Amino acid sequence: MARTVDPDAEIMINDYDIVRSDMGQCVLDLIEGYDIDYLGVQGHMHPGSVGDIIYERLDDLSINNRKLIVTEFDSKHWNIDERALDYEDYMRQVI
Repeated sequence: MARTVDPDAEIMINDYDIVRSDMGQCVLDLIEGYDIDYLGVQGHMHPGSVGDIIYERLDDLSINNRKLIVTEFDSKHWNIDERALDYEDYMRQVI
């Protein structure tokens, strides 16, 4: 409907936690068949996140060259040094 009002409109879905667990696949299933320009990526990570898995999930979300915009990221690790490592892994994957 947005494109009928403004054909130049860009449409983005920004959903909670789509980098963690299988939430990303759920979002992809829900938007299948719709013309979505961007996915807003929120990653609220629990301790022990793995950079390679994050990369794989981001790759899945960007199927068909869909653009991703990181809108939120945090790590819930209680140890500040471990939290910094989580951030480092995440930033390495998204840049």
